[in-house]
Amino acid sequence: MNPFELIQREIRYTYDEESWFVPLKQALEGVTAEQAHWRPEGASGNTIYETASHLLYYKERTVRLLKGNEPPKVLESNEASFTYYPGETEEEWQTIVSSLEEMSRELAAIVQTKTEKEYNELFAGKYTTGPAISDIALHDAYHAGQIVFLRKLQGEWPSQR
Repeated sequence: MNPFELIQREIRYTYDEESWFVPLKQALEGVTAEQAHWRPEGASGNTIYETASHLLYYKERTVRLLKGNEPPKVLESNEASFTYYPGETEEEWQTIVSSLEEMSRELAAIVQTKTEKEYNELFAGKYTTGPAISDIALHDAYHAGQIVFLRKLQGEWPSQR
């Protein structure tokens, strides 16, 4: 498997194709706005909503850069990405979830269309778009685990899958 095929696989497995860990799409499946805003008592961690906002900001940024478009505004800190997208109501929450789906599909489509030469160009240099694509996929996997954990704390995750 060449690096190009590997990154395509990473994108599939971390967003919507289950392997040995839960992909982001399944981690978010069925989450309501109320569940998304739930925070364990006394906990200082992020809610599911905050995590989804954070993921959407960075995924949208990567997709827009890959397309040669202007990215979303640069935030003053990483912390600002956790509340970048509003999502108080059920409709707003579902918009965040569907936007994550759209950005994930766009990222996968962009990577699928790259030639080996273009792919190699993406990976040229110290920190380029190529590693950024891989980082976005790994970012999904990392935060999907946090989302599953929060759902388990809520009692909203099946004991056996």
